[in-house]
Amino acid sequence: MASYINPFISVYVPNLWAWELSMFGRQVNYWPDHDDSLAQPVMGIWKEGAEGEGFSPGRYSIFWIATDSTPAKPKRGDAVESNGLIYDVVDVRATATGHSRLVLQENLNG
Repeated sequence: MASYINPFISVYVPNLWAWELSMFGRQVNYWPDHDDSLAQPVMGIWKEGAEGEGFSPGRYSIFWIATDSTPAKPKRGDAVESNGLIYDVVDVRATATGHSRLVLQENLNG
């Protein structure tokens, strides 16, 4: 018996993600375990600021990526480098559609 394939996840999400990346995508360097020697380019959707987040102090951003775009699943403790600034991954929320919402905090020491 074949498993049920959800058309939203299998058809619409990949198409919508491709369009979102083509219009709003931003390439960053992703550092697993905060190690710049492991850096690799990753495309995602960046949103400055994070309303309603309970973290402080610091400057926060939201970065959506395809979960499989990093060598290992993204996790707290990784880092992102963009435009010469380093951001710590302070929260990761995976979705059923294969994407992850990363909360980034600007690293003021790096």
